[in-house]
Amino acid sequence: MVFTLLTVGDGDLSFSLAIKRAYPDLSVTASTLLDSPEELIRTYSNSVDVISEIQDRWKETIVYGVDATKVENSFTEDRFDIVIFNHPHLGGATLLESEEKHAKRHHVLLAHYFHSAKKILKQDGVVHVCLCGKQPQTWDVASAAEKNGLRCVLEKSTECPISSWLFRDGFEYSVTDVESHYPAKRKFRNGKLGSKHFLSRYGYMHRRTAGELFQGNIKEVNVQQSRNYVFAEAQIERPADTSDIGATGQKKCFICQTVFKCQDELESHIKNPAPLDAYTDSTELAMAKSQNEMSERHTAQKVPTNEQVSNQHIDIEDATILIEATVTQEFDSTRIKWLCRQPSFALSRHIKSKKQCEDAIKAGRVFVNRTVAMDTGRIVHKNDTVTLIEKFEPATVGANTSDELQSGVKIIKQLVPDQNGIPSLVVLYKPVGVRCVGQFASDTLEMITQSYYERRFGSANTHCQSLSKIDTGCAGLCALKIGDSKSSNSCPSKIMYTFTALVHGSPAEDWKTGVYVSVPTNGCRNWKRQKTAKDIANETLFTVTQSKLDLDSALYIQCTDTYSIPNDRNSISTLVVKSSHDDGRLANTIAFTLRKLGYPVVNDRFAKRESSALPRRMQNLLKQKVCIGCYQVDIMDAVTQKSNVVSVPPHSRTQCQHWRYQLEPGRRKDSVNIDLN
Repeated sequence: MVFTLLTVGDGDLSFSLAIKRAYPDLSVTASTLLDSPEELIRTYSNSVDVISEIQDRWKETIVYGVDATKVENSFTEDRFDIVIFNHPHLGGATLLESEEKHAKRHHVLLAHYFHSAKKILKQDGVVHVCLCGKQPQTWDVASAAEKNGLRCVLEKSTECPISSWLFRDGFEYSVTDVESHYPAKRKFRNGKLGSKHFLSRYGYMHRRTAGELFQGNIKEVNVQQSRNYVFAEAQIERPADTSDIGATGQKKCFICQTVFKCQDELESHIKNPAPLDAYTDSTELAMAKSQNEMSERHTAQKVPTNEQVSNQHIDIEDATILIEATVTQEFDSTRIKWLCRQPSFALSRHIKSKKQCEDAIKAGRVFVNRTVAMDTGRIVHKNDTVTLIEKFEPATVGANTSDELQSGVKIIKQLVPDQNGIPSLVVLYKPVGVRCVGQFASDTLEMITQSYYERRFGSANTHCQSLSKIDTGCAGLCALKIGDSKSSNSCPSKIMYTFTALVHGSPAEDWKTGVYVSVPTNGCRNWKRQKTAKDIANETLFTVTQSKLDLDSALYIQCTDTYSIPNDRNSISTLVVKSSHDDGRLANTIAFTLRKLGYPVVNDRFAKRESSALPRRMQNLLKQKVCIGCYQVDIMDAVTQKSNVVSVPPHSRTQCQHWRYQLEPGRRKDSVNIDLN
């Protein structure tokens, strides 16, 4: 027996392809809401290879323009054993207005999806939906199914193989081996986006609806605590009409039970029950503005995106070709980011690392068959021609302002200028994702600063050395020494860092006046490694004391505010943490210490359970961003013994006061936002 499966709402079709790869004997029909292959490829560049493999290798069908609430319009005669919908979502516009309205829209979507999917099911067929976080409760998936004569027969984690739970009793497909070019990017496989998915090893990637057209910071949506839900016929009678006239004369949709004031509103609803946000990108930007993140988004756009590079219409005939090579049988069906680094492939003369390869592709410098490669995960085949051109500098990027560099880096203060006006010390603000140290890539803090001062002062011998080694995943202030490569300018003898963090819980009263705790001497870099008996014996005791300790090897922690969340048992607190300890991972050390003390940083990846218990509105506004940053540095000059204090306002997400305004409707309009700018 061959099971027939239909996927709906599959953005880039990678889910449909992954199912077919894992279970070749399964008959898979893939569908997408987008109207044509051209629109799909324009939205998701990786769909070129996905479409080709589904149709050419697996000989399966792709259907375009399929509305999940009206599936029967596209499949009038076909009948399926399984209809499957992964992570349905209409956009976040209503979150700006009301979380209740947002949840209602998605409840309506689920109800109409269930109603429509039933019409194309075979006897004993099932309807599937995958939801994450608190969506099953807030969207009331059980009620949406019950209204349409369905009952939940199974609930499973996305980590489980599909064959172990989705197919009927007595029928079980064996899963095939993973081929070398199957796996998706690591972040889709290791749970970084919230949940692991069994099919990610076969190439499934959960993507935004807007795909590469999305202009915001967060390119992939977090799907924390994802669960699969399977529904079957409950064998109950349903009304035959599409509307009811209630006692008050109001009209009601019999599918989702939504009440309307007039017949016209009901008819409009039946035609289009669950419309997508018309302007998803604008909505995301508006939400970011409400969180004081517009600055981060604008500065991020200073670096040309794949879409911006492609819009430059780079003509390979006008570019200088560094090297060109043909893919041999040895490298058939491999990913381009892996191929370019192989010693036996010609491009490896110029590309030595995965980072360099990704940078070259994002900059539009890599071509496949004379067409710019837009996806680092693109599969190349035998006889394809891969070309690397010289570095391209789009004119549209424009000159940097006096205080703003690329990648969102900003100059906060320049210290000790020489007679030519070149500072020997500079304090910069770096956003999350920028690495402080390194000469290996153009987007490290050292190289960004060096490039800026070389252009500004016309010097080709400028050398930058980062004195602060703030973690790549943490935003904050960093001090850099500037001079020529032979310079021996004096360095500060000590830098005192002041971090601000939002944590779970309400610390003891003595934290308000300030407490000290010793920095752990071991274990910080090996949190995931299994501890040995020696590690346990030597483990630092996290003892809080009010006795003053040397901050070279200790943390000073002060609780400045605590907020008990209304209608919830949770509380959050704002902490200020000072230390001059600098081993290159101070933010990680602080987060590790606070977690051991019982007050984990909000959205710390090792405290997902605590973060998932926060109110939904707070989770949506935070967007999985870790609530810790370095917002003040006190630099002591070794020669003059002068102290230079440089500070910026802490981000609003670290402040309890901000969340009082956001979570209490009566205060929301009076919110005073605190931001870097």
